[in-house]
Amino acid sequence: PNDETQVPIITPLNILSGSAMGINEYGKPALAYLALKDMMGDDLFKNKVIFKTYLDPLLKGRVWITTAAGLYFWEPGLTVPQPFNIDKATPTDEPLRPTIRTIYRASDGKLWLGGKKVFGYIDEQGEFHNQRSLFSSFASSPTVTHIEEMSSGAVWFGTYERGLFEYQQGEPLRNLTAEWQV
Repeated sequence: PNDETQVPIITPLNILSGSAMGINEYGKPALAYLALKDMMGDDLFKNKVIFKTYLDPLLKGRVWITTAAGLYFWEPGLTVPQPFNIDKATPTDEPLRPTIRTIYRASDGKLWLGGKKVFGYIDEQGEFHNQRSLFSSFASSPTVTHIEEMSSGAVWFGTYERGLFEYQQGEPLRNLTAEWQV
């Protein structure tokens, strides 16, 4: 696009959800990939898997993009999405780009992220808080593929290897799949 009137606008009203190999969201006017490709050109996401686009309910106009090559964001005023470094403690010129599969803003303001070897939240100051230690009883951290807040303070995490978990601040992590014997 060469001016603001040509930038596609992604809002909750023009997002279509579907399920195939998980829960996916698509822009109604075109598949999300095509909308991103049209908005940003071919190069930025070339050869990258886009897992989810997420309109942030707290940061007005910000769209998060989870990919197999890290987390990106776009907001009005930017011409292309910017990479978001989830590990600011590692000072490098290049942001840390792990596979981020899912993202969700909980009612307490935490922006939860899940993926392969990634699990935690971004606080309101933009700092990432690694929460993989919640899975310390396992030999390896499961891949978090879905995140949803079921009620205020009760966040459920779907994992590829271990099923469904519930987390409430200050409580031990509950493996709902094991409890329900499913």
